[in-house]
Amino acid sequence: MSERILEQSLEGEYSGYEHIIEQGGLYPQHQGMMLEDYEVAINDPNTCITEVETEADGLIRVPQLAAVKNFSWLNRDFYAEHFPEQMQKSEVLNFTEINDVEPSPYVKAGLRTLAQNGGVLTFDHPSSDPEYGDRLVHLLSGEGIKVDEEVDLGSQTYYVGKFRLNDGVDPGATFVNFRDSLAAIETISGVDGSHTGPSYMPEIDLDKTLGMQAAYAAAFKKVNNHPCRQDYTPEEFVETMTHQPEVAKVVYLVDDEIATVCLLGDELDKFDWINPDFYTSNFPVGKPESQFLYSLP
Repeated sequence: MSERILEQSLEGEYSGYEHIIEQGGLYPQHQGMMLEDYEVAINDPNTCITEVETEADGLIRVPQLAAVKNFSWLNRDFYAEHFPEQMQKSEVLNFTEINDVEPSPYVKAGLRTLAQNGGVLTFDHPSSDPEYGDRLVHLLSGEGIKVDEEVDLGSQTYYVGKFRLNDGVDPGATFVNFRDSLAAIETISGVDGSHTGPSYMPEIDLDKTLGMQAAYAAAFKKVNNHPCRQDYTPEEFVETMTHQPEVAKVVYLVDDEIATVCLLGDELDKFDWINPDFYTSNFPVGKPESQFLYSLP
């Protein structure tokens, strides 16, 4: 019973943490930690926490200064390659700003310790907030910390575009949704019964998935020279292909063998790294023929 109460309490606190970090629908990308990351960071004695009192959720612990290794969406291999000594000593820490909240004495002490040890401080911010870096430098200066060098490690850009039929939608027409449209895709059958051409697969069997995994990893190896992880882990890849029908697989078959695959999704809340509130607030869906379509890596 106590374990269940503890788990529910953690999930409730994480919900409060999300309300603080996400700031509604301001950013297209999910901000902060995933639930599993949050639990690891909260239990890591080296994490520096700021407690925030909120009206809706009560007292919430925010891991404001935490090891890069505690963030599943940060590319640990990238940081290990660029800062091997500091990563070995767990002295590459990520800072998260909290709107209108002063960092706690523990966070400030953690920043001073990191500076004394010659560590590396990482942070990220949306391009819509160009003053973020100046605010951080001001905070550090107030703690007697001098920034030796600021390095731009990389950036991510989210694109969105509306598209519609040139002639509009016939009010009397029967609307065909995303999945029904995909299911209508037909392949060309060969004389031997094999299939060649495009096809829709809600799920792909394990053998075919494992056969594609090496090619997927090789394709993303160059793209992954980035501070944020750009691809699925092997475990995520297998899970998505074999057990997530909500992620549509549009494949091109050559004699029944998968030559290419495109991943598409129309349920934004199924993807941890997306902030659905951003899209629903900026592009409200009011008609059944209006929907979101997300193309995955």
